[in-house]
Amino acid sequence: MAEFLFSIGFPSGNRTDKEFLMPNWIMTGSEEIRSNFLSGFFDAEGSVYPGENKTRWRLCINQHKKIEIANSGLGFMNQLRELLSYFNIESASVGIQKGKVRKDGTKTVRLFFEVKKRSLENFYRFVGFENPYKQEKLVLALSVGTQAVKGTDS
Repeated sequence: MAEFLFSIGFPSGNRTDKEFLMPNWIMTGSEEIRSNFLSGFFDAEGSVYPGENKTRWRLCINQHKKIEIANSGLGFMNQLRELLSYFNIESASVGIQKGKVRKDGTKTVRLFFEVKKRSLENFYRFVGFENPYKQEKLVLALSVGTQAVKGTDS
């Protein structure tokens, strides 16, 4: 996936240290381009996991940036959210947390957001994962969400 991202205009190497935004041809691309990009990016960088009680699953994305270029990372994360909204996939605002202090003394921040639970079905329908393990977890998240809703009707 890293080679593919580099070939379509993303920087190579440690992206924590580099400023970049989404290539314009992706932001203005066809539905197929946007969907395939999101699927590949979430395959590489996204997480699907259950919360503590195993009934509220989360789909999220994280990135770390050097503090000095955090605004660039924030811009990129908001572009991801904009691409998701094209498919009526709602997400929470981008959060910023203290990151790590690397061995060289560089301080980072963690940028993150979650896809809203009510949009997991649209994520499945329009984006999904190519990674079978992550796709299986997404399907499980959808089935648990359906069971939780059915359980409240009884």
